[in-house]
Amino acid sequence: MGTGRPNHTRRCGERRISVVGIRKAIARQMVRSVSTIPQFTEFAVFDATNLLAARQRQKQNGRSLTPLPYFIVALVKAVRAFPLMNSSWDEARDEIVVKQAINLGIAVNTSQGLLVPVLRGADQLDLSAIADQSARLIEGARAGTLKPGEMSGGTITITNVGASGPVETGTPIISPPECCVVAFGAIKPRPMVIDGEVVARSGAWISISVDHRIVDGALATEFLTALVGELEHLHA
Repeated sequence: MGTGRPNHTRRCGERRISVVGIRKAIARQMVRSVSTIPQFTEFAVFDATNLLAARQRQKQNGRSLTPLPYFIVALVKAVRAFPLMNSSWDEARDEIVVKQAINLGIAVNTSQGLLVPVLRGADQLDLSAIADQSARLIEGARAGTLKPGEMSGGTITITNVGASGPVETGTPIISPPECCVVAFGAIKPRPMVIDGEVVARSGAWISISVDHRIVDGALATEFLTALVGELEHLHA
């Protein structure tokens, strides 16, 4: 027999999901980001020819790397040249706090939701160490074995939106209190003009979202241009 109470799930054709744990934390962080940080996004395309050649050289030496470590190496070099990208806004004192160490958050899609383990002291690591430590952090995030301290204290974040599909680009949301998040799209053949000729070259989109309280459009463009330059001149 029925209870006499309407079954709202069937009647409305909907299902309610209780939001707890990581999903609840993500929701709060994203609301905080878009409601407190005036952010804007810029886009660029880079030629990945040298990056792929560098990967091939590593493979010939017995090591197969994903594009991520190369993205990180280039990003660290660009941040060194533009330290404001590695800063935060002090709400209480209306001050910009420039961080000395580059503690790089790596956005990782997991079965529990988005996690951002932190590669500490990325500016002190070479390509091999970056590859090893980032792989460990990503595996730990997906396995649920990271300590809380390994997912806090980031100063700038990277997200590889093209890692699991043909996604070209996106408009990433800043992780408070950071100033910048950088997204890399899928590397694939695309038309480029080289020496006046239209040719097919491997390339990818980059997008950066930045805190407009700290960085203006001109500086963001200079930073993005520098990042493209670092990516296009990789020789690791």
